[in-house]
Amino acid sequence: MRANVWGRLLKPDTVVSMYDARLEPVRGYTEKGPPYRMDSRRGLIWSVATDNGRTIVSHDGGVKSFHACLVNYPAEDVGAAILYNAAGPPTCDEAKALAGLFLP
Repeated sequence: MRANVWGRLLKPDTVVSMYDARLEPVRGYTEKGPPYRMDSRRGLIWSVATDNGRTIVSHDGGVKSFHACLVNYPAEDVGAAILYNAAGPPTCDEAKALAGLFLP
């Protein structure tokens, strides 16, 4: 994540644009329940939310039981990525737990 902080990988303005949550929460759906509003807003492909008072930017996804998640705590300069095989929907819980080991 330091590459972003120091502008080596992406220009600082690019990172600001990526994390600018311009879309309101999208609806989530369950098989038998009514639609619900998800907790996070969207900035480009990134989910922007608050986790224990900290801004967290993340993206997850999966295909055929293979899942991936990237989480970034920009103010703390901490990030984590995790790739795993599992049944069920992808979550970022494991990546958040990994990043939590390095949060102040």
